[in-house]
Amino acid sequence: MRGALVGANLAGVDLDETNFNGADLTNANLSGTSLQETNFKNATLTGVNVTGATWHNTTCPDGSKHNTTSCV
Repeated sequence: MRGALVGANLAGVDLDETNFNGADLTNANLSGTSLQETNFKNATLTGVNVTGATWHNTTCPDGSKHNTTSCV
């Protein structure tokens, strides 16, 4: 999913297996989301709210994988 989602409110949404490769999620609200197998490679996550998000095998912007901790 390339493109801009700047300031998007995705709170509580199931984002499992979503491909955010290269997306701009600056200041987006991802609080309470499920991020299992979600791909954020090369994405911009500046100012993203991930309070209460669930991480499992999530790909971070730098390509690393996270299972319990945030990429941001």
